[in-house]
Amino acid sequence: MVKLFWRGFTGHDSLSEHIKEKRKSLKENLDQVRESHLSIKKIIQKSFYMRYLNGTAFLNHHFIKLAFLESWVKIVPSDRRNKIFSLLEDKLNSYARSKGELKLTIPFICIDCRKID
Repeated sequence: MVKLFWRGFTGHDSLSEHIKEKRKSLKENLDQVRESHLSIKKIIQKSFYMRYLNGTAFLNHHFIKLAFLESWVKIVPSDRRNKIFSLLEDKLNSYARSKGELKLTIPFICIDCRKID
Protein backbone atom coordinates (compact mmCIF):
# COMPACT_ATOMS: atom_id res chain seq x y z
CA MET A 1 0.00 0.00 0.00
CA VAL A 2 2.73 2.49 0.94
CA LYS A 3 4.67 1.75 -2.27
CA LEU A 4 1.66 2.52 -4.46
CA PHE A 5 0.94 5.70 -2.51
CA TRP A 6 4.58 6.75 -2.75
CA ARG A 7 4.80 6.17 -6.50
CA GLY A 8 1.60 8.15 -7.04
CA PHE A 9 2.89 11.23 -5.24
CA THR A 10 6.58 11.18 -6.12
CA GLY A 11 6.25 9.91 -9.68
CA HIS A 12 8.94 7.24 -9.33
CA ASP A 13 9.99 4.11 -7.46
CA SER A 14 12.61 5.68 -5.19
CA LEU A 15 11.05 3.92 -2.19
CA SER A 16 11.69 0.52 -3.79
CA GLU A 17 15.28 1.55 -4.47
CA HIS A 18 15.59 2.66 -0.85
CA ILE A 19 14.26 -0.68 0.42
CA LYS A 20 16.75 -2.59 -1.76
CA GLU A 21 19.57 -0.50 -0.32
CA LYS A 22 18.46 -1.01 3.29
CA ARG A 23 17.44 -4.67 2.96
CA LYS A 24 20.04 -6.67 1.08
CA SER A 25 18.92 -9.95 -0.47
CA LEU A 26 19.87 -13.30 1.02
CA LYS A 27 22.26 -13.86 -1.88
CA GLU A 28 24.00 -10.52 -1.26
CA ASN A 29 24.38 -11.33 2.43
CA LEU A 30 25.73 -14.80 1.73
CA ASP A 31 28.17 -13.44 -0.84
CA GLN A 32 29.45 -10.98 1.75
CA VAL A 33 29.91 -13.76 4.32
CA ARG A 34 31.82 -15.89 1.80
CA GLU A 35 33.97 -12.92 0.73
CA SER A 36 34.93 -12.59 4.40
CA HIS A 37 36.29 -16.16 4.28
CA LEU A 38 33.65 -17.65 6.53
CA SER A 39 31.90 -20.98 6.03
CA ILE A 40 28.15 -21.04 6.40
CA LYS A 41 26.77 -23.63 8.81
CA LYS A 42 23.10 -22.65 9.03
CA ILE A 43 20.74 -20.03 7.63
CA ILE A 44 17.56 -19.01 9.42
CA GLN A 45 15.02 -16.80 7.67
CA LYS A 46 12.12 -15.50 9.72
CA SER A 47 10.06 -12.41 10.34
CA PHE A 48 8.28 -10.66 13.15
CA TYR A 49 5.65 -7.94 13.38
CA MET A 50 5.66 -4.45 14.76
CA ARG A 51 2.11 -3.28 15.39
CA TYR A 52 0.91 0.31 15.63
CA LEU A 53 -2.40 1.83 16.56
CA ASN A 54 -2.31 4.04 13.46
CA GLY A 55 -0.11 5.96 11.03
CA THR A 56 0.52 8.75 13.52
CA ALA A 57 1.92 6.27 16.06
CA PHE A 58 3.96 4.61 13.30
CA LEU A 59 5.52 7.84 12.00
CA ASN A 60 6.30 9.03 15.54
CA HIS A 61 7.74 5.74 16.84
CA HIS A 62 11.37 6.05 17.95
CA PHE A 63 12.58 3.10 15.85
CA ILE A 64 10.95 4.45 12.67
CA LYS A 65 12.51 7.86 13.28
CA LEU A 66 15.89 6.33 14.02
CA ALA A 67 16.08 3.81 11.17
CA PHE A 68 13.89 5.11 8.35
CA LEU A 69 12.27 8.51 8.51
CA GLU A 70 15.32 10.64 7.67
CA SER A 71 16.02 8.69 4.50
CA TRP A 72 12.31 8.74 3.52
CA VAL A 73 12.27 12.52 3.90
CA LYS A 74 15.31 12.81 1.59
CA ILE A 75 13.52 10.87 -1.16
CA VAL A 76 10.63 13.35 -1.33
CA PRO A 77 11.12 16.68 -3.14
CA SER A 78 11.38 19.40 -0.49
CA ASP A 79 8.51 21.44 -1.93
CA ARG A 80 6.14 18.45 -1.54
CA ARG A 81 7.29 16.96 1.79
CA ASN A 82 4.65 18.42 4.08
CA LYS A 83 1.81 17.54 1.72
CA ILE A 84 3.06 14.02 0.98
CA PHE A 85 3.77 13.07 4.59
CA SER A 86 0.47 14.53 5.74
CA LEU A 87 -1.37 12.52 3.08
CA LEU A 88 0.66 9.42 3.92
CA GLU A 89 -0.25 9.76 7.59
CA ASP A 90 -3.94 10.21 6.70
CA LYS A 91 -3.89 7.14 4.42
CA LEU A 92 -2.15 5.02 7.06
CA ASN A 93 -4.61 6.21 9.72
CA SER A 94 -7.52 5.31 7.46
CA TYR A 95 -6.02 1.90 6.71
CA ALA A 96 -5.44 1.24 10.43
CA ARG A 97 -9.03 2.23 11.24
CA SER A 98 -10.35 -0.26 8.69
CA LYS A 99 -8.02 -3.11 9.77
CA GLY A 100 -7.87 -2.38 13.50
CA GLU A 101 -4.11 -1.80 13.41
CA LEU A 102 -1.12 -1.03 11.24
CA LYS A 103 1.11 -4.11 11.07
CA LEU A 104 4.66 -3.89 9.78
CA THR A 105 6.40 -7.15 8.82
CA ILE A 106 10.11 -7.17 9.64
CA PRO A 107 12.00 -9.92 7.79
CA PHE A 108 15.39 -11.02 9.04
CA ILE A 109 18.05 -13.62 8.46
CA CYS A 110 20.48 -15.18 10.87
CA ILE A 111 23.60 -16.70 9.35
CA ASP A 112 25.57 -19.09 11.55
CA CYS A 113 29.09 -19.16 10.18
CA ARG A 114 32.62 -20.10 11.14
CA LYS A 115 36.03 -18.81 10.27
CA ILE A 116 37.75 -20.95 7.68
CA ASP A 117 41.07 -22.20 9.08
